[in-house]
Amino acid sequence: MRRAIVNRAVGAALLALYVILVGGCGSGGQEAQVLSDTGTARGVVLDQRTGVPLADARVRIGSIVTHVNKAGAFVMVVPTGTHERTVTADGYETLSDTVTIIMGDNDLGAARLFELPPPPPQF
Repeated sequence: MRRAIVNRAVGAALLALYVILVGGCGSGGQEAQVLSDTGTARGVVLDQRTGVPLADARVRIGSIVTHVNKAGAFVMVVPTGTHERTVTADGYETLSDTVTIIMGDNDLGAARLFELPPPPPQF
C-alpha cells in the first residue's frame, strides 16, 4: 500500500516536472495538448530465472529512454499511442515488444530478461 502511494507520488512529480519544462516551450494553448497526449509508463525489470531486479537496465519506449533504479523500477512520461519498447541490460538478452500508452497511469508490469550464457573459453 505504502509503495503504491510512493509510486503514484513519484509519477505525479515527474509529470509535473515535464509540464513545467514543456510549458515554456509551447505557445497559445499548446501546453494543454501536450498534457492530453502523454501518459505515465511504469514497470520493473527483473532477471527471468531469479526474479532479482536488474539495477543497470535501460528502458526505451519510442524515443524516450530511462534507466531503472536500484529496485529495477522505472517511471517515464511518454506520448500516447503504440510504441516499440526495448529493454536492455549488460549480460542479458534484449527484450523488444510493442506497448500502447494511454492518458494517465500505465502499469507495464515486469519485463523479465534472460541472462546470456557465458562466452566459450578461448583456446
